Amino acid sequence: LLQAADALSRERSVLYVSGEESVRQVASRAQRLGLDSTTLRLAAETRVETILAEAVASRAQVLVIDSIQTMQTELSESSAGSAVQVRESAAQLVRFAKATGTTVLLIGHVTKEGLIAGPRILEHMVDTVLYFESDPASRFRLVRAVKNRFGAANELGVFAMVEQGLREVRNPSAIFLSRHPQPVSGSVVTVVREGSRPLLVEVQALVDEAQGMNPRRVAVGFESSRLALLLAVLHRHGGVSTAGRDVFINVVGGVRIGETSADLPAVLAVLSSLRDRPVVTDTMCFGELGLTGEIRPVPFGEERLREAQKQGFKRALVPTTNVPRKGVIDGMGAPWEAVLSFRLYEVAKYYTMVPLSSVYFSLCANKQKWQGLPKEVRDQIMSVSGIEGARHWGKNFYDTPEQAVVDKAKAGNHEMIRYNVPDAEVERWRKIGAEPVWEAW
Repeated sequence: LLQAADALSRERSVLYVSGEESVRQVASRAQRLGLDSTTLRLAAETRVETILAEAVASRAQVLVIDSIQTMQTELSESSAGSAVQVRESAAQLVRFAKATGTTVLLIGHVTKEGLIAGPRILEHMVDTVLYFESDPASRFRLVRAVKNRFGAANELGVFAMVEQGLREVRNPSAIFLSRHPQPVSGSVVTVVREGSRPLLVEVQALVDEAQGMNPRRVAVGFESSRLALLLAVLHRHGGVSTAGRDVFINVVGGVRIGETSADLPAVLAVLSSLRDRPVVTDTMCFGELGLTGEIRPVPFGEERLREAQKQGFKRALVPTTNVPRKGVIDGMGAPWEAVLSFRLYEVAKYYTMVPLSSVYFSLCANKQKWQGLPKEVRDQIMSVSGIEGARHWGKNFYDTPEQAVVDKAKAGNHEMIRYNVPDAEVERWRKIGAEPVWEAW
């Protein structure tokens, strides 16, 4: 927060008020962080009325209160930190913010459960509530918006704690992915939305024989009740039972998933661990599972897919409705070789085979130079020209690739139809396509 106040002070007037530390202590911390701004104003004070008077005198545009639990107001005789003092102090600061247009940032203590200490009304009095979350075992810190009257709630900022303080993580998706060197069972990657930001996270599952009479269902970063529901759907509609087995779900990186798009990844991770079969590399998925076994679409499907593509994922298992509509080819003409080279057989389900092609190869040479070539060289050139050249081309570019595509189509149960073009249509194509090209040559 001291870093943020220092950055803001370069553009507007900022008053940082500490109720827990002296000015010297705050200054020492600023030096340790490498902050040398001379525009940030510091004050060590706990009396709200004195703070407001100083804010008016210094014409502060941003007022930082660290923390609200240390503030006292003359309107209440109770001790600092009590519910009454916190409520009255916050009310005075809120009124000052609305009356003067000053941005007031209130720092609040949290309980062991991670909730704001003090009366719950404190959250209702302010416009925005941000939670600063950290994991002792990780150097990454999360700033999460749970209330925002000025924009989308549940926005997420990811920062890394370094010697010089916090640094922004510009590609947070990368830090939540393990990227195992070899595929491992029980690991599935999905894309969740934190506010307006798509974020790639890894969902891990471990299914093991129960060590007691009652199998355990443990979820970290995932709703436990949702896990029990998904296991019931998997059993009822997928025929896969986890009875007598402990099931553990973990979302890597300390991320908490609060949306239903992780239903399909969680089920796939459980199934992968249960059967000890890894999911195909560079594959991600998302989708909601209904109680009747259907896979339901989730919002912002195309944005999720774009984020996965940026991170190098090549395959996606998604609900049908979330398949991108833009850029989907309903029909196209291509030689068999193109079907193989561009792997169109992975997306094409219907083939119409048209035995028609026209290819021109022209070998242009000076007549005198041609006749000056050794006879064996001219014979070699002529052996791959004319009829022989056409046979060679047809075999390697049409017959062999055609058979390969037919084999792949049969393996995928795709539909293939052979269409013989009428002679009149062939003649029309020859006149409007082949002849003008030949005449131009």
